[in-house]
Amino acid sequence: MLFMLAILLVLGSLAFMTLAGHNYFGALLRTLIVAALALCTLSWLWNPRLGLSGLQHMLSRFSHGEDTPSVM
Repeated sequence: MLFMLAILLVLGSLAFMTLAGHNYFGALLRTLIVAALALCTLSWLWNPRLGLSGLQHMLSRFSHGEDTPSVM
């Protein structure tokens, strides 16, 4: 998990440096902000408030549906 985080930071920073022309520190900061926003968005979609079902319920219903074969 830590290795994937390091790869995300390196490749994200490299992408921001080459595409937007930022220095390394600015690109690293932007990569961290984008990763944090993506994680917050995914966590909210997985288990939203206000009575909505979210992705967790949809995936659970899809994987335990009537059309899928059961494992014995």
